[in-house]
Amino acid sequence: MTKPKASRRGFTLIELLMVIAIISLLISILLPALSRARESGRTVVCLSNHRQISHAQATYLEMFDEWLPRETGQMRNPQAFAPWPIAYRPLLDPAVHWIRDEAATNMRDHYEDAPYFKCPAYPTPEWHQIHYANNGISFREQDDRSIRYAGYKPIMKFTVIPNPSEVISLTAFADFENRWWEQLYRPGRSNYSIAILYDVREPSNFAADHAQRRLDTNRHPDGSNTMYMDGHATTNRWNEILDFRNWYDNDQRYNQGSAYWRARDPT
Repeated sequence: MTKPKASRRGFTLIELLMVIAIISLLISILLPALSRARESGRTVVCLSNHRQISHAQATYLEMFDEWLPRETGQMRNPQAFAPWPIAYRPLLDPAVHWIRDEAATNMRDHYEDAPYFKCPAYPTPEWHQIHYANNGISFREQDDRSIRYAGYKPIMKFTVIPNPSEVISLTAFADFENRWWEQLYRPGRSNYSIAILYDVREPSNFAADHAQRRLDTNRHPDGSNTMYMDGHATTNRWNEILDFRNWYDNDQRYNQGSAYWRARDPT
């Protein structure tokens, strides 16, 4: 006599719905954690870029007698490599070298091949090839201890800054909707002309709703990464980045470097 086969019991509809609900719950718990991990990774890569740039800055200061690039274009002598992306790039990339007696390098790629200038969290990388902005702004301290705008800041001696660990040097460049900058990336334009855009040079660059805004204060979940004049980098909140006093170098002299660079051969 044959033994009857045991019947196979499948999932009931309720059990299947319970499994789906549990899986959905696990996904809802894991996705934010994965998103935070991804954002944390982008922040770390961006901080690494800042530290690479800080090392290049330190090397540049050593090579050129402590002269620090500031706002692009304020030194008329081409031997003063005033644009910070041009000044530091040969020190970041062995394929790049300065061109003798010009504020330029051998690379004419509009910075497409410069990963150290790119933040992985930048929302529109197809618009800009540099995602950071340099401190090219000059302030004066009045008798009442208030800070007043004093124009663009040319290349200067690093040694005259009394508090380099407290002065912002580089931070996140804004993703603004105004597209006037596209003319800088047209074929035939130089890397020098592009570098002009990536300086913070006047109070309008701080404004959240201005066409000339150049600061992004919320690039990462905890704020935006910031490099200081002494080379250290950290993540700052919006109020620290927008505080004019944190951009003020306490130096009220102007254009000290012209005589030096007239006599200097940077090659």
